[in-house]
Amino acid sequence: MEARRAARRSLVTGLVLLAAASAALARQPLLADFRRVAAVSVPLDGREVTLRIPRGARRVDIAIVLEGSFTCSYNGRTYYMRGNSSDPTSGVHYVLWTPPKGFLPIDAGVPPQRVVLGPSFDVPSMPEAVGAYVNIDQLVRELIITPSEVKQSLSGRARLEVWQTSRPPLLAALLFGGLILTGVLAVIARLRRSRRTSTADAQAILRRIERKYTPAMKAIDDQRWDAHELRAQLTQLRDGAREFVRRIGAFRRAAGSVDRAKLEAEITQAEQQLAEAQREDVRAEVESTLSAKRKLRELLTDTQANEARYLLRLSKIEAAMDTASLWVTGQEAQLADEGADRKAIDTIHKELESLDRAIEELRVVEDR
Repeated sequence: MEARRAARRSLVTGLVLLAAASAALARQPLLADFRRVAAVSVPLDGREVTLRIPRGARRVDIAIVLEGSFTCSYNGRTYYMRGNSSDPTSGVHYVLWTPPKGFLPIDAGVPPQRVVLGPSFDVPSMPEAVGAYVNIDQLVRELIITPSEVKQSLSGRARLEVWQTSRPPLLAALLFGGLILTGVLAVIARLRRSRRTSTADAQAILRRIERKYTPAMKAIDDQRWDAHELRAQLTQLRDGAREFVRRIGAFRRAAGSVDRAKLEAEITQAEQQLAEAQREDVRAEVESTLSAKRKLRELLTDTQANEARYLLRLSKIEAAMDTASLWVTGQEAQLADEGADRKAIDTIHKELESLDRAIEELRVVEDR
């Protein structure tokens, strides 16, 4: 125990020192020790351009820079390497790079017009070249127009650049990498804690369902080995409860994080697009998007009432498990009455239908 405490103290001390050193390094410009060695313009029509990585360069020698912006005449917005003038904090990248697993963003503190990439440490060797292209598919999804219309609407400039240093700041790279790792671990731990607390009540009901599922299945095996349909439905009910609890957690996180004003603005914009759309395929796409956003707004209007309704649905699943167990071990099961068989199966089937509707209702949260 004492050894664990000492190890924990050492870890905390090391993290504090790491954060302090990284903060000092962060005051230096990100590319202060680098120089541009190659550059090429990225066309706005989605075609990919590439640049070779200097032969023999080490990971810490190379940085890739995507820089620029372009404007869309269709909606008047300006798009950066990530985010746009309507949502500059968005994490969406409008210029993508290849190979996608070869490089990772390390662009903390720089504007959205610039993305700085560093070689990924989970690939066996440095790529021979890096490429970039405008993310036309993303713009098609957002604007709901054809790829050719997207390409015709864009104007501006984007560049792909390779930077190199002959004096790699090894300590800085190690410290920066350590800080990133620490941050990632902290975020993962926070997410896990958040998920545990956000579904604690639902998880408690699910644990009871799991405990009742096992003896119910054993009773079927012992007394009603021929009740194949009942076995299948009980398993579907247990699996559905697991899926439902996961979606309840997603719903609660959405209720705490969705920007309601932004959602209303998106609905208004979609309604306007629907009114202006001429083509049937475009109208169908806009109507689908608008329906999903309206369902989400309806769910978030009274989150407490909806949460109570979802927990009640879980409790009914638990009651169905109890009923199945009593039926299997009771007199009706011993008599093997077909009417009792059908009654039990129909009861569980109704619960499955209600559960499917509830899961479908919550699907809009993750489809957003």
